[in-house]
Amino acid sequence: MRDVVLIITSPEEAISVDPVMSIIREKYDELSVLRVNLDSFLKDRSTVSLWMEGKISGWQIEVQQFDNKGTIFVNESNIKSIWYRRASSPKSPNEVADTYKEFIENEARKTFSSLWSIASNEISWLNHPDHSFPLEFNKPRQMKVASEIGLKIPSTLITNNPREAVDCLRKWNGQGIIKVFGGSTVRSKSGGTLISYTKEVNIEDVFRLSAEVEFCPIFLQENVPKSFELRITIVGKKIFPCAIYSQSSARTKTDWRRFDFDNVPHVIHKLPPEINDQLLRLMDKLNLNFGAIDMIVTPTGTYVFLEVNPSGQWGWIEHITKMPISQAIADFLCRGKT
Repeated sequence: MRDVVLIITSPEEAISVDPVMSIIREKYDELSVLRVNLDSFLKDRSTVSLWMEGKISGWQIEVQQFDNKGTIFVNESNIKSIWYRRASSPKSPNEVADTYKEFIENEARKTFSSLWSIASNEISWLNHPDHSFPLEFNKPRQMKVASEIGLKIPSTLITNNPREAVDCLRKWNGQGIIKVFGGSTVRSKSGGTLISYTKEVNIEDVFRLSAEVEFCPIFLQENVPKSFELRITIVGKKIFPCAIYSQSSARTKTDWRRFDFDNVPHVIHKLPPEINDQLLRLMDKLNLNFGAIDMIVTPTGTYVFLEVNPSGQWGWIEHITKMPISQAIADFLCRGKT
């Protein structure tokens, strides 16, 4: 009997994971829910086993629960669904010599990757890492698939050739925006992490930084005029669209992630039926059961697709709009394959 919901995550995701776990325990008392923080798996002396014999394969995980001095055991054959929520790579115990840490962590990471790749087709995923990882920072692929199903996308150029960048900006009346793929960080002189927001850029900027551009490709897009922006959370076939009125604050005009909650309304939005259908088709083509999609709605009412984040955040949207996103995640995980 498949009666276990397995959550593979990290301690930093407690703000997203804990509410969903509470809903599952409250509403689905016939199911067990097990959370595994992958980064501390080895440090906690938890165990994992994978076996193969001819055509038969399987795996199991035994997680140490120090609170009650016991263990929780889960077998692949008991799992109904797996929520892979921003899991960190396994870290080796502190007592392991530095010489072996990288080796141990690589072997552990490959072990878990192998587990997920041979998991039973009867298990539901939100999302399977084999599908979400290649998409996480691959905006061009996302946009290509989106355009193939009829969604509009911004004109885009990625290049380390300053001349190409200048020629492209001229086509866009000398103005564009610059963004990053994501997943990379820049360290400040004090050792902190610098965040790179989406910014406006012009021809003079490219001329001034031409030497730097040659060393690193830049991600340019036309500056699409905005009436408002959308953050659309999709769980299975349920869609939760939120309009973000980013143009009401100078702070958020170019990138709403700079957040100005006092001046930027967040409102539940009704999507046109054709956009609704196209987004569900996009999710199907990308093999995603969860995604946080960013779009622009222009002053003329045109919907422009920007990207889908396979592990995007939704907590602040749920808090402001009261849309039941955590409930939808819990329901999806507990419903399993239908």
